[in-house]
Amino acid sequence: MNPGLKRHSLILGLCFLLAACSPSKEPDLYVLNPKPFNVSLQKKPQHILIGIDSVTLPHYLDNPQIMIFTTPHQSNLDEHHQWAEPLSSNIQRVIQTNLINSLHSAAIEIAPWDSDFYPQYHLRVEISQFKVDKQGNSILRSIYTIETDTKIVHQYQVQLYEKLIVVTPTTVVLSMNNLVNQLSDKIAASFSTTPSLHP
Repeated sequence: MNPGLKRHSLILGLCFLLAACSPSKEPDLYVLNPKPFNVSLQKKPQHILIGIDSVTLPHYLDNPQIMIFTTPHQSNLDEHHQWAEPLSSNIQRVIQTNLINSLHSAAIEIAPWDSDFYPQYHLRVEISQFKVDKQGNSILRSIYTIETDTKIVHQYQVQLYEKLIVVTPTTVVLSMNNLVNQLSDKIAASFSTTPSLHP
């Protein structure tokens, strides 16, 4: 082999080796947050117990990567922008915190709860669609059910929408956060019509 070509091949091989060994960029991590706590509202005695049994999401949201849809049936996963925890757990906690902030006479726990907690009402949230596309359409579709141990009290279908001017991982997360907070408001409004919440 030509000495110059051999040296060039050796340098090229070393470059590939260094690239393979160099640490990859750590992804940016994101979480959803509840609405700010309203410190001006007075705390009331907790005379109603609510259990959040489940919040379910489509399986495509099991991926940690932030997802932006390029068509109604296709999405891109961004390896550099990821959720800091499973999205279902994050949404469940956000809904719980928002309900605690809105329903001041209720104690609200997420399943599994302590053995001495006996909720009068159970909340189940099924999110069937939750996505943002590259055109800036942000959509959340959900059915939520409020029930006792023996019967369904309320069941509602909700569709929420926002239009993003600019689509980036950050604006996607902010929009999804807004939609979850809006869903929380609707659930709180449904609970507020329940007679037990008005002693």
